[in-house]
Amino acid sequence: MKDATKLVLIILLALVFLNGCKDENVQREALDFSCLERYLDTMQNLLGIDQIEEIDGTYPVASATELENSLSDLKLGLSKAQAGTVLIIS
Repeated sequence: MKDATKLVLIILLALVFLNGCKDENVQREALDFSCLERYLDTMQNLLGIDQIEEIDGTYPVASATELENSLSDLKLGLSKAQAGTVLIIS
């Protein structure tokens, strides 16, 4: 009975040791964010124009505020994606 217990203990220790030696450096495929960065530039350029007012022929202030908030969220998401802290499924 003692021999069986020792054998089980040795097997368990071997499994723990082998499980702890896994290579965690998984190579990730490089993602291309150039398209997203172009859209970010376009959004920033829209915010930089002088046609954000409350008169006909201009962009409304409320839409500019929403665009600013969306731009901030998109920049944060891009930053997290580039850092590899979020999962991107294509």
